[in-house]
Amino acid sequence: PKLDEAVNGLAYDTPDAVGRKSLITMRAELLDRLALPAETKHVTFCPDEIAISIPFGAMMQATPCSIVPSATTYEMLARTRTRRGKGAIALGNPSYATSSTSFGLAALTDRLGDKHLDALPGTAKEVPLATPLPTDTRLLAVDATKSKLLAAIRSLADSGRRGAVLHVGCHGLLDRNSALRSSLALTPEKDDPGILTAFDILKIQAPFDVVVLSACESGAGRVRRGDGVPGLVRAFLQAGAGAVVASVYRVDDKATQRFMSTFYGLLWGGAPPADALAKAQATAGTDAPPSAHPWVIFGVPGVPDSD
Repeated sequence: PKLDEAVNGLAYDTPDAVGRKSLITMRAELLDRLALPAETKHVTFCPDEIAISIPFGAMMQATPCSIVPSATTYEMLARTRTRRGKGAIALGNPSYATSSTSFGLAALTDRLGDKHLDALPGTAKEVPLATPLPTDTRLLAVDATKSKLLAAIRSLADSGRRGAVLHVGCHGLLDRNSALRSSLALTPEKDDPGILTAFDILKIQAPFDVVVLSACESGAGRVRRGDGVPGLVRAFLQAGAGAVVASVYRVDDKATQRFMSTFYGLLWGGAPPADALAKAQATAGTDAPPSAHPWVIFGVPGVPDSD
């Protein structure tokens, strides 16, 4: 009951004092009972029900951890031989203004109602961080469309190659009623609203070591008993991603840009994804509220290497 109350009381806009109190409760109810040895280097969680919503990054602080959404996903990843990918694809700063003069506006109405998608200039600065090589693919502004992103991913998959990173910086649209409708909002086109759903992802191959979803609540979703959270994270894992970095809260554009700068600096410097994530979030400080640690890594970093 204490854990349920602490988790249910958390949100992006939870007052810092309340968030810190909830975090203390979660650590007492979960971490203290686990009594992890001081030399613990990595922890893998397979949460269910209310535990899905625990901000594990905030709870674990500087200790690297990862999430396996379900036992079936763990089994799938455990059978997959980890390979080192090369090259990166990154998308950022979609041009949402184009929806006012295209099919996109009408198509988005069903998903957004009266809401307006604000520009995300910070995601444009994330793109070069994720694509340090001149041969990497960058999709910005009017080029940050669903068709161009899928074409770049398919080109990689069809060549038989594996990429190191797929980075998508945009608005996330969480659908709590239908996991397969949870989506990423990209630049609309004349005949396409720019909505990349979890269902769309399940229809392609996404062979990347790490997929980074720099979008609000990209790692959240409706809990399905015994099978974790379906949606964007599960879709990318089933499509071939080794790991997915996603947010369990709404995220701030500027704060996310700072986080990504540290995360990619560590990742391209050779740090394992889970270690890079833990160190990047640790810069927020050990006394920071849970909303300052919104990022979680799902997938293969918590599965023993088959080598």
